[in-house]
Amino acid sequence: GANVFEEWALAEGEAKIIQYLRKKGYLFASVSSRIKREADTLQVIYDIIPGSKFKIGDVVFKGISYFSADELKKQLEIQSNLPFLAGIDGARLFQLPREIKLFYMIYGFPETQVNLNFERRGRKITPIYYINEGPQQVVADILFEGNLSFSPAELQAEIISQPGGPFFRPNIQKDIEKLDAFYANHGYRGTKISAEVKEKEKDHFIIQFKIEEGEIVQVRKIIITGNKVTRKRVIFRELRIQAGDIADAARIRETKTRLE
Repeated sequence: GANVFEEWALAEGEAKIIQYLRKKGYLFASVSSRIKREADTLQVIYDIIPGSKFKIGDVVFKGISYFSADELKKQLEIQSNLPFLAGIDGARLFQLPREIKLFYMIYGFPETQVNLNFERRGRKITPIYYINEGPQQVVADILFEGNLSFSPAELQAEIISQPGGPFFRPNIQKDIEKLDAFYANHGYRGTKISAEVKEKEKDHFIIQFKIEEGEIVQVRKIIITGNKVTRKRVIFRELRIQAGDIADAARIRETKTRLE
């Protein structure tokens, strides 16, 4: 019998052949594989049943209420004013359920279920996605603690999560990174930011950002080394930060980019 690696390789080969056939319109192709050993040779045999080739019609969504079909198509990069195959191939039809679920999760729907079915009329086939959106999770409120230098409104403007908007847990880490960058761009170093999530009521969450502000760092002196060819006055012309300025991290990065 085949070992674990051989079984994995066979499965990978089957998946790639299925994907290729689906792209070509053979949506219900089936592939099985086997290994044939003779003396010192080993043959991998794929048995392929391509089935009928179909022309794919426009996609249909059923069960949606939060988004319209046009909004979903736009988000999934399907151009509704073009032939369906111009925007999507047969292989991607089977990938869309995962993409739709992820899209809904970003908008606060962690329990969305998506099932794909088909309606056939001769050699033309219409893909139908049955979507059970489930309950939406919402940000009830956003609180800031320890922000001595900036108002809640200033910090709120920097982050993705918004009161009344969808609650998507991965956004919280992005919000922390954005707040950290905001402080760094205002010259602060050593700022520590964490977040705590509390459920106010079912599917409604409070996000509290706890901030330990660092210290403002000022540029005391700028030293240029290693310039064997380029004159210092040429280099200084490209600087976007000067002695006496606060250590704005964004301007320091821009300076580095311009020098490179």
